[in-house]
Amino acid sequence: MAPKASKTAIAQSSIRGRNSGNNGSNNIYSTITNNFGIQVPSYVPATFWELVANGRWGVSLPEIDLDHLCDEYNLPQADSGKWIFKDVGYREWQESKESKLLWLCGGPGTGKTMLAKRVAAEFLGGSGGSSEGVQLAFHFVSPELPTNGIPADETEPPQPRLAKVASDLLYSILEQDGSLFDGCKAELEKQGEKFFTNPSSLWKVLGKAIEDCHADPVYILIDGVDGFRTSLCGELIRRILRLMEIRTVKVFLSSRDVPHISNNLPHNPAEYIKINLDTNCFVKEDVENFIGRKVNAWGWDDDLRKGAMEALLAKSEGIFLWVSLAIKGLSNLSSGPDFDKFLSKTPSGLQEVYRTMLHTLLSREEAGEVLNMIWSVALALRPLTFSELGHILAFVGEKASAGPQAPHGAKSSEIRPRREEEIRMYVKSSLGFLRATDTTVSIVHHTAKEYLFEEHSKGNLPGVLSQSEADLTVSWGCFLYLHHTFGDPERLPRGDVKRRYLRPQHSSSALDYKQHKPGETPWEMARGNPEEAVAEWPYLRYAAESWYIHARRRIEILKDNFCDDSAHNWLQHQFFETSDTIRNPWIELCGDSRMEVLVGEQSPLHIAVCLGLMPLVEKALSDFTKATNNNWSPLHLAAKFISGAYKILIAKGEQSLLTHSDQDGNTPLHEAAIYGHLSMLKALVKKFAEFERGARSDEVNKKNDLGNTPLHLAIQFDHPDMVEFLVMNGADPNIKNGALVTAFELGERLRRGDSLDILKRARHSEGSGGWWGRLRSSK
Repeated sequence: MAPKASKTAIAQSSIRGRNSGNNGSNNIYSTITNNFGIQVPSYVPATFWELVANGRWGVSLPEIDLDHLCDEYNLPQADSGKWIFKDVGYREWQESKESKLLWLCGGPGTGKTMLAKRVAAEFLGGSGGSSEGVQLAFHFVSPELPTNGIPADETEPPQPRLAKVASDLLYSILEQDGSLFDGCKAELEKQGEKFFTNPSSLWKVLGKAIEDCHADPVYILIDGVDGFRTSLCGELIRRILRLMEIRTVKVFLSSRDVPHISNNLPHNPAEYIKINLDTNCFVKEDVENFIGRKVNAWGWDDDLRKGAMEALLAKSEGIFLWVSLAIKGLSNLSSGPDFDKFLSKTPSGLQEVYRTMLHTLLSREEAGEVLNMIWSVALALRPLTFSELGHILAFVGEKASAGPQAPHGAKSSEIRPRREEEIRMYVKSSLGFLRATDTTVSIVHHTAKEYLFEEHSKGNLPGVLSQSEADLTVSWGCFLYLHHTFGDPERLPRGDVKRRYLRPQHSSSALDYKQHKPGETPWEMARGNPEEAVAEWPYLRYAAESWYIHARRRIEILKDNFCDDSAHNWLQHQFFETSDTIRNPWIELCGDSRMEVLVGEQSPLHIAVCLGLMPLVEKALSDFTKATNNNWSPLHLAAKFISGAYKILIAKGEQSLLTHSDQDGNTPLHEAAIYGHLSMLKALVKKFAEFERGARSDEVNKKNDLGNTPLHLAIQFDHPDMVEFLVMNGADPNIKNGALVTAFELGERLRRGDSLDILKRARHSEGSGGWWGRLRSSK
């Protein structure tokens, strides 16, 4: 006799729908209508490993993953950091029988991330963790770049960063124990790939995975929490503390000792343990050993080594980064016997070291080119390959040679990309601001980047482009590079064809580019296989990944210049044409799967909205005549990308744009409810109030083709804050969808506890005469 199906299996079968798995599709992005009258994926991978193997983890994978932390190459050298396992505070945290938080704090350069990696490696044991269950959930935060006053939702909205933490923690858990995939799978069955960017759902699933872990206690490590903006940091810590209420959970946080961390930790210091690296005696021993290894490698005689070590240790103040920079200076500028003179001029403290490095650099004849390289690397979105940096320097060099007042595209002397040998020479001349590996160049530390941004704001980086001009220059260069790779040369601006840095790496002309098929042109080959084209066009990947991000990062500051400078004419290039000749291969390389909506015929307005380029949105809106892309309006796309473009579209668009239905009958309000774009949903509801009487209620309760209202969708996609706002603004939970299911009933079947609580509170506040009474009487 066949085994009886579990309640969970029956419920999941209802969520997926009767035809789930039988339609020949294994695509998480295709949908069917389930028994509750909502659209859900037609197929969801059965295991975590199948999901990852199919490339369906819907956001970028963690930069530091299990393999990274289990690779000795990425760990601190020798015994550095091992002292922490003997520390009284650490041992108390680890041996506690209850949930406990350990806060490792210290100033910049004191080795916090090094220690976090050491702790992570100790837990993970270098075995990969898969056979022993979950040893540690971990996330390493990437610091945010300054936004210079641009509103957060016009650079990077907070939801994705908050979701990314939960996503990385969940990923690290599933890497170690794939059997905990059930909670993730259940949400994928309800909301598909939107789950990966939904902080509400991700943190709930993370909590369920922690609850179901076989390990006891569960350990969580998050490094660099201070890398978040102040308000977001507080929300992150509150969510972390809530995880400690689920079961015995030990949390290891590392950050600088700053108010927006300490003020959000438990008010009673006895509730957490603090290890302050600025005052910890073991750090001094670690720094001493680090100095010893570096100085011994020079081959100096015993007296010189001893003297140098003592002098370095005396001034280091326990800061690894200071030691590293001082040693680099000693090895480059000191002959050995004169080390004391050199160190006597080297100040203590990172800020003073950076100030001295910059002052020394500016006193040199070649300061301009070195400073431009440092500034270009500081503005880059990630470490740059030598070829990528060589091309960026060509863009910047061309702009500089044309003069500070020259528009982009002005005639100038021909500029060639810098070669790797030249770049390495300049890295050595950077006095420690830059570091080079075998393949990339980056800023030595994020504190150096912060210092450079601060000095630039004071006007202390002479000769370099402003942040806005530099971003715009790089963006425009990337944009042209895409067209030279994928576009027809006959349609390129004449002046651009002659630029050497816009040619393939191994060719003197684009026409020399090798053919893979008889009669195939270089640009046709590149379009057909963008990944292969990357080998011939060395700047192609960075150009694809970053051109619109560089533009978006400074676009509000240079709004007039961005749109009115005739040399830019962004909208006149092939990328913004109806045909996707340039966009299609770009999408494969850009690293953002959401851009797949730009495949096929598009209007310039649709494209500008997806890219988040607000001045172009405003410019294209004036010429917008019809919708494309399966009848999605630009507002539908603004919801999908959680973009600030909705402000322009709502304020200046026609009323029909605000109420346009797509092929599934979803209006922009439905779409905002699906993707969790709360500020857009609020703005739409406010705008509807300006229409004729009753219009707001009509739009708030409008059904799509399946009969679902925005309230149904807010519940399906687990956005409790939206549920509350909609209920307070006239959403009627009595409305039944095509499967005769009300919003409240949908919440019950999908187990949306938070949303159900909101609806129940509304019932009590309105009493039996309100909508709840009507709901009960209708049953």
